[in-house]
Amino acid sequence: MKFHNNLYIINITDGVKLSDRKEKYKEKEVGTTFTLLADINDAKKELAELEEEQEHLLLQKERLMDDEYVKSWARGEFLLVKEGEEIYRLPGN
Repeated sequence: MKFHNNLYIINITDGVKLSDRKEKYKEKEVGTTFTLLADINDAKKELAELEEEQEHLLLQKERLMDDEYVKSWARGEFLLVKEGEEIYRLPGN
């Protein structure tokens, strides 16, 4: 390797044939392609999961805007009762 006018000049005949270097480059290129395809597939899976989660959250948001749903949810989740109602715990629950 020589240094000339801020450039490195590499002698490609340093015991390695140009065709050997091309083959190594092709192998590296194929490996990189497969890695990128795997990354794309992973990103598509993640996107699908996020879209599903978004759909669930939008549905939950819509439900929480309904007063009757919120009352029903609070009664079930926090054991809230209406006036005159009583809660009974059953064995095993």
